[in-house]
Amino acid sequence: MAGVFVTLDPVGGLRQTSGSSRPDPVAVAAYAQVAGAAGIAASLGNEEGTITERDLRLLRDTVHTRLLITMPAAAELLGLAMDLRPDVVIFNAMNPSMAAPLGGIDLMVHHQDLEDSIKALTNNGIRVLVLIAPQPEQIKLALQAGADGVVLDAREFSLGTSPEQIDQSFGHLVDGIKLAHRLKLDPWLGGGLNTNNLPAFIGLGEIQGLIIGHSIITQALFVGLHQAVGEMVAMAGRI
Repeated sequence: MAGVFVTLDPVGGLRQTSGSSRPDPVAVAAYAQVAGAAGIAASLGNEEGTITERDLRLLRDTVHTRLLITMPAAAELLGLAMDLRPDVVIFNAMNPSMAAPLGGIDLMVHHQDLEDSIKALTNNGIRVLVLIAPQPEQIKLALQAGADGVVLDAREFSLGTSPEQIDQSFGHLVDGIKLAHRLKLDPWLGGGLNTNNLPAFIGLGEIQGLIIGHSIITQALFVGLHQAVGEMVAMAGRI
């Protein structure tokens, strides 16, 4: 069964917009775990800065499931990441000045640059995943770089504008999931996932984790956070 990891960045964005201390991402994390989330995800070092170091330190002290930190693979952030000691780090870009590009990190260009960063974290007991496009060469390079798993970027599938594009993107994701699994890499998915498109993945038991934020928080506006997380967990339980 794929675990649902609730991303807190949308909550941090709401707090930033309000100019107040609420909603508190740390409180949302507590509710999400009670509702059945397998873990909590939050960003470190992104340009928007919606999640603060204070949030991350409190999350490390209070998350009783698994804490994921998504971050650029920047040398200046590695020390803080090792100090925070999350369960998993997901590299999603190469430097803090850029948002995660569509398709994630291009390992054809950067796999050698990542090797030292991955090794530093894994030597400190932190598992490392890399956000990449669902392409065979990218997955094989993630293995060469020493990653424990891959987060396959599902945004092209989730945001597809034509049936042909959606079908093609879905096929790439399925092939990527199966290849990663054969290579002993943990296959995860992230990017635009919701209860409408997740049923496409039912039966793909190789998927280890689903990283979901925006759709859960928007659904919570209508039904409350507990039910919104519960709905997603129930859907993921069919995968």
